[in-house]
Amino acid sequence: MESMLRAAAARWADRPCLGTRTVLSEEDEPQPNGRVFKKFNMGPYEWRTYVEVEREARQFGAGLRELGCAPRQNVVMFAETRAEWMLAAHGCFKQSIPVVTIYATLGDEAIAHGINETDVSTVITTYDLLPKFKKILAKTPKVDTIIYMEDQLKTIDREGYKPGIKIIGYKEVVLKGASSKIEPVPPSPSDTAIIMYTSGSTGVPKGVILSHRNMLATLKAFADAMPIFDGDVLMGFLPLAHVFELLAENLCMIGGVPIGYSTPLTMLDTSSKIMKGTKGDATILQPTCITTVPLIMDRISKGITDKVSRSGEFASAFFKWAYTYKQTWMRRGYDTPILNKLMFSRIRQLLGGKVRMMISGGAPLSPDTHAQVRICLCCDVVAGYGLTETTSCATVMDPHDRSTGRVGAPTAGTDVRLLDWDEGGYRVDNKPYPQVLGRSQPY
Repeated sequence: MESMLRAAAARWADRPCLGTRTVLSEEDEPQPNGRVFKKFNMGPYEWRTYVEVEREARQFGAGLRELGCAPRQNVVMFAETRAEWMLAAHGCFKQSIPVVTIYATLGDEAIAHGINETDVSTVITTYDLLPKFKKILAKTPKVDTIIYMEDQLKTIDREGYKPGIKIIGYKEVVLKGASSKIEPVPPSPSDTAIIMYTSGSTGVPKGVILSHRNMLATLKAFADAMPIFDGDVLMGFLPLAHVFELLAENLCMIGGVPIGYSTPLTMLDTSSKIMKGTKGDATILQPTCITTVPLIMDRISKGITDKVSRSGEFASAFFKWAYTYKQTWMRRGYDTPILNKLMFSRIRQLLGGKVRMMISGGAPLSPDTHAQVRICLCCDVVAGYGLTETTSCATVMDPHDRSTGRVGAPTAGTDVRLLDWDEGGYRVDNKPYPQVLGRSQPY
């Protein structure tokens, strides 16, 4: 992964790489019911070029070494998705420091479990999550350093933390690295890149060890399956602690695709933290590609259905006719460009108006939702199947596949087979099918 970023910087140089929306101010906005909500007055996206990203990652990695982190000594990443997450991770890769990722939504016990199990002394987090460590530090005796990614408007309160804990800002670590003489320590393909903790949906979160070879193999498989074009822009908002989002964003970096970061609170013009008169992230960024999960796709589908049902009898009937007409022609392998412009263009504007592909993973995607989003947003919707243990990638649909209820064929370098499950009484010729086995390059 370290050489991947160097190659991307050499190839794409001054092209925009990672973008963050400027927060100009946080203001009180009175609501019709008399309540007052805090809203953001947002500015434009500010971009780091590929050269700047590679340099900042290198400096952050050297700064970690100056703080006492050694190659092959684990560091925890407990942070929401943002540009500094990716920069910090690649900084670790440059020094052969494995990154332990923990979901920001986990409880204190699960967070402490991941920190203690991986024998970590340094934690990287964000301004918003930093206060959680006032309690967690009592359960993690080895942690002595916390690096936090700064907020654009607020400063931290250093009171209430365990004595002796070093709390340092992300930018200060970068500055330390900028003046350091420590050289990168490139990892070997078999070295651990990520120890990724699962969401804990079936019990205590499990740490999955992924090597640099694992990640590069998935990037190769994604690159073969997902076409990238000049002018593409990715909107990044899923948790980077999820292997699917992490690999999708790294694929974009290889292909020279700018990544603009967003949050569910600021994504749309109608999002809860967007001040009246301010545009949401999607309107400003105008992404062409979006990674998503079925839960979000279901919300989009429900929003479309609700809007149609409130539009009146005539408009609702016309929409149903247009939907059925387009669905019929899509099943025959054709599109309906005139109808797209007249009927569905307003719905497309919800996500900026330029989305051409949505990639869904993480859970099964409903066939009805799959079809509705593809028809109404006039874009390809690609579903896939994988696990954290398979570095996300096992199967993926062809972008031109018009079917639903499928997850596509095995990706490049992956073998998939069925196996009899004698204990459960299933054979390979039964339905529902027995165990699904997958394999690729071993760890």
